[in-house]
Amino acid sequence: SLSRRNEEAAGITGEAQGPFRLSGEGNPGTIACFGLLDREVEFEKPFYRSKKVPLQFGASKTAVHFFGARGDQAGDYGESVKVLAHRPVDGSHALEISCKGTDDKLILYRPAKPQDFATACHWLREWRKTYQWNAALPGNWDDRLLHKEDEVRVPYVSLDVTDQLAAQLQGDRYHGKPGDPWRVIRAEQKTKFELFEKGAKVRVETSLEVEPFGDSGPKTVPRRFAYDQPFFIFLWRDKAEWPYLGVWVGDASALQKF
Repeated sequence: SLSRRNEEAAGITGEAQGPFRLSGEGNPGTIACFGLLDREVEFEKPFYRSKKVPLQFGASKTAVHFFGARGDQAGDYGESVKVLAHRPVDGSHALEISCKGTDDKLILYRPAKPQDFATACHWLREWRKTYQWNAALPGNWDDRLLHKEDEVRVPYVSLDVTDQLAAQLQGDRYHGKPGDPWRVIRAEQKTKFELFEKGAKVRVETSLEVEPFGDSGPKTVPRRFAYDQPFFIFLWRDKAEWPYLGVWVGDASALQKF
């Protein structure tokens, strides 16, 4: 029942009541399903907040708050921050940040030009699979870890959106029993995401209803890992084929204005 699902959700989140609702609760033929992701991760080593200087984001050069590291600070992260990709020729790069007490990784990927999620995940899977730190590379342009004189700049992200997805799930669904065909009458996803210097928080609530016949040291090479152009954010578990969260930051609307 709806009350049972809300009780279970409240037990996960620690809130007084659950988040789910039904639009067709009075119809005994309605089938509903719900999903909840409520996760907070903490970086193994936090970054530093810039208090005096903004990051100029995108073609509009919008001034936004950011966190990161530079100079000697950048060399202190060890294997907690891996450089999955660094291509100075086109400005693309990707960093994998380890989280404390878990196998969660936060991945930042700035492509040379906008990509779809499937393509981005394909490249990240390849880079993660072939990643290998080479002790002979420290300080080089292709060093697989951060080193002193590198620079990392990541904008704070705060996202709170509700997507209505029923229109994307139209089409009859047949199950070979009375009541066919079934149609999706409501599909909703609420996403809240925050990225900050100590880690990230994500909460995703999904609900779907279907109805029968319903309506439709040495010398180093300084590198700059600045996420000041559209970029991806992924939360990814070790050995998982797909991330459990993907965010495309295409403009400054979800960033903290300076």
